[in-house]
Amino acid sequence: MRKIILIMLMMLTSTSLCFAEKQEWVEKTYDFSKITKVTILDPIIADNIKNGIKEREISEIFKTHAKLSNIKLVEPSTVILSLNAEFGVNLMELNKINPHEARKIIDENSYKYTDLLIKSEVLVYDMGKTYSDGVTFNTTQNQTSQITNNRGMVVGTVQTPVSQTHTIGGGNVDTAYNVVRFIVTDVKTGKDVFLRIDNRTKVNVTKFDNTKPKDIYGRIVKSFFNDLSDKFGK
Repeated sequence: MRKIILIMLMMLTSTSLCFAEKQEWVEKTYDFSKITKVTILDPIIADNIKNGIKEREISEIFKTHAKLSNIKLVEPSTVILSLNAEFGVNLMELNKINPHEARKIIDENSYKYTDLLIKSEVLVYDMGKTYSDGVTFNTTQNQTSQITNNRGMVVGTVQTPVSQTHTIGGGNVDTAYNVVRFIVTDVKTGKDVFLRIDNRTKVNVTKFDNTKPKDIYGRIVKSFFNDLSDKFGK
């Protein structure tokens, strides 16, 4: 029991070495409650992050947490196919020979098939090192003592609280970093209505900590889509 309590206290101490900062802007006059259809684009990943593995990891995590309540999700391919049928063109082919005309059709008519466009950019997704000062904390344990009579016989026990001091050494420790930007655009007007930059850092102080960028990224994506769902109020 003593070991378990000590581990829990060490983990509790380590959780304080987190950094989280959200910068966001919301168009106050925008009526999110009118939204019924949303298109979510795959995350854009900074070139310096890509290594053949991270982009696949990011994509899988994004698909797991990019969810909205009571809103119809319209795939980007569905919007393109609908425009192809409406205008009798192949936008993919048109984009090769006349990108301006293809973009004009998409920009001016996509609102018929979706209300909002959600884009995200993963700007930082990395492990590094951070110097951490040593941490000292106290715990209190009950020490059991025996009570004897004048003949040396044990007649009872008594528990006395005893304070113990524990120290976690300092040094350079593994640190996970994430910065993600979200952009929500009204498709009809082409204006951004909700912007957020989520910057989070987690220092793995003890050997019991093993937070990776993928763990933080999952929390960032889940937090954003939960907050956006709340704005829809549905």
